Amino acid sequence: MSGLELLVPIFGNYCGPGWSDGHRLDPGEIPTFTHPPKELLGPDGVLRPSPPDVLCLAHDQAYAAAVGSPNEYQLQLQADINLLNGIAAMDWSGLSALESAYSGLMAVAFVAKIGAVDIPGTIYENIKSAAISTWDGIKNAFNPVGQSYADANGNSFSCSADATGNLALNCSTSSLNPNGTRVPIESSTFNLNGQLFKRTNYDAPGTVSVTADFTPGQSQVESLNVIYDNGTSCTLDPPALTEAELAGYGLYSMDGIGGRIGQLGLPGSGAFMSGGFAALSPANAKLDQNAFTIGGQSYVMGNSLTDFAAGAGQGWNSQGSGATPGAYSPLYLSLRGG
Repeated sequence: MSGLELLVPIFGNYCGPGWSDGHRLDPGEIPTFTHPPKELLGPDGVLRPSPPDVLCLAHDQAYAAAVGSPNEYQLQLQADINLLNGIAAMDWSGLSALESAYSGLMAVAFVAKIGAVDIPGTIYENIKSAAISTWDGIKNAFNPVGQSYADANGNSFSCSADATGNLALNCSTSSLNPNGTRVPIESSTFNLNGQLFKRTNYDAPGTVSVTADFTPGQSQVESLNVIYDNGTSCTLDPPALTEAELAGYGLYSMDGIGGRIGQLGLPGSGAFMSGGFAALSPANAKLDQNAFTIGGQSYVMGNSLTDFAAGAGQGWNSQGSGATPGAYSPLYLSLRGG
């Protein structure tokens, strides 16, 4: 789904991809559900379990119960539908402004997630139809356009609409500077079919931002819109740029990454070239979702390379940390040109 699940923020103890039981789950970890839903104040000032977190707990329990079943994926999609039904049935007047914003935007995210399912068959078509039907009821009760929510980790999402009323889910991440201020890292925009059509990198050297525009439903980059530090801007044709020029804008080829792994003597170069990020470590599987193509070759944006493990303790994260806490790994520096 082009990285949508990497960017959705968390809420309470159970809401958010990969977040359950009050912590970030390790790959393959099944939560034990030792924490109750988060208690928050309602509009009446009374402390109670937060309604969206109650729904997310039931959703996570259904996901966990489905693991290992022959129809695991179908059961988990049904859990997504049940969550949407729960949102549709909520008493919106009993929610705080924060709970309303997250619930409405969470509904948009799940509609986009289900919309991205591309599996033939009546069962899956019925699930997608049910999602759209439930969504129609939710948006009549709560208009998500203009709503936004940010968590303490720097992830945020918001909803916008174009001139024809088509909705888009905008997801972004940020990092915390030593002075305590947050600076943007990347943002991605998806339609309600879960298709990425815009991604922005805010950390390419010498630029304010680099935005890649996609044709919805395709991973091919159509254009790059660059805003430079000096205030100038331009639109570039990606296939006309060399690999080195693309790297200068924070776009790294999978071939180039594999080559640097080998040159630096880190293990896994061959596995990476044949199997992508996930071949090096299960923790990297999410990064493969962020790949796109330019001129038939696969690329990733630099700021999508979060928690990348190259093996033997070597790797990088979005802050450049390597094997030693606070240090920069050779692989990160080589790709960044540092």
